[in-house]
Amino acid sequence: MTPFYKVPSVEEIKLPKNLTEYALNSGYYTPEERQIIESEAEDILKNIAGRTWTSLQVAEAFCKASAYAQELTNCVTEVLYAEAFERARFLDDYLAKNGKTFGPLHGLPISLKDCFITAPHPSSIGMDAFGNEPLKTDTLIVSMLRDLGAVFYIKTNVPVAMMMAESINHVWGESRNPLHKYLTCGGSSGGEGAIIAFKASPLGIGTDIGGSIRIPSRILCLVWAQAKLWSVSHLWGKVWHTRSGIDPCGERSDVEKFEIIENILRSIVV
Repeated sequence: MTPFYKVPSVEEIKLPKNLTEYALNSGYYTPEERQIIESEAEDILKNIAGRTWTSLQVAEAFCKASAYAQELTNCVTEVLYAEAFERARFLDDYLAKNGKTFGPLHGLPISLKDCFITAPHPSSIGMDAFGNEPLKTDTLIVSMLRDLGAVFYIKTNVPVAMMMAESINHVWGESRNPLHKYLTCGGSSGGEGAIIAFKASPLGIGTDIGGSIRIPSRILCLVWAQAKLWSVSHLWGKVWHTRSGIDPCGERSDVEKFEIIENILRSIVV
């Protein structure tokens, strides 16, 4: 993140409990940036469509906020800033040339839980074995949201294999609660909860089987919505192309699966 934004550093002992309020009042943001990041998603979309703000202005504001969120809460995994700026410029050009938005989510920055694949970036789900593995196929929902005009700029932290109610692993470390620095942000979609509660994301996408969205949402006082599995797809991995903590090997040969499992076990046994 350093090549993009230089965030202010402060001694841990001098930080208050509420990191969100501290960041908002730190002078890090311009008045316009603060107005953007404190706006609801619906209002952001209206302001972009009405040409009050450009997609690039909005993307830059949330990228800048996410850099500070990472500094104070350690909630970020993959950084997609370059792609986000390119995408935002494309959307601004489209609006200028066509006089209409690209889609209903035109220019809206959306943060993604680490399990969602944005090829070619890795999707480690907190496991060393996947930390540097380039991937080829976007998750289905990523493709769908992009087709609706979304801008992806950041991916967020999870526990190992997304199997705990807090967000800590050996790849990215531990994420903490931006509303109370001594508390957890929950899990497994804890990084998403943290970045939204920090006001560094207007909308985030997570996953939930046993409380992975509900737990962070309750801890961080957030609103969440969960679609029923059968209302979206019953083909799970084949259609979604989402890395799973239950079956991280996916559609691979037995030899490849054995090698992956062996690497996972080696990364766990320190």
